[in-house]
Amino acid sequence: MDIEQMVIQYQDKCPRINELTTSQLTRINKIIGSVEETVGLDYLVDCIADGDSAKGDGTLRCYVGFEPSGKAHIGWKVLSLQLKRMLEADVNVLIFLADWHAWINDKFSGNMADIQLTAKYMEETFRALLNYPPEGDGP
Repeated sequence: MDIEQMVIQYQDKCPRINELTTSQLTRINKIIGSVEETVGLDYLVDCIADGDSAKGDGTLRCYVGFEPSGKAHIGWKVLSLQLKRMLEADVNVLIFLADWHAWINDKFSGNMADIQLTAKYMEETFRALLNYPPEGDGP
């Protein structure tokens, strides 16, 4: 979606979007421009307009979590394209690999060594899909 279409689409729900600079609108468009549904747009616009964030440090964060459960599939690529856009929009992207959740849900028959091996595989796969972004300190 181009920026003008984005503003038109969201200005009734989020009037403050009209206050943003072109640079700020470009950033929001990278974050939400390719998604079907956006929840919390008012909050996102406020954070970008005010240079604020939930933690109060101005860093936007995106969290996504997975149970290590098997081989990579096309859905990982689709998700990685969105995460890549968020990285380009200077969002701190955190990918959680939920080994405990996989264990409690009996993935790999509850074999934690296999779960952790799969988590390592997922980590390397996502790093490759995201073009090896630098690793940060997290939240």
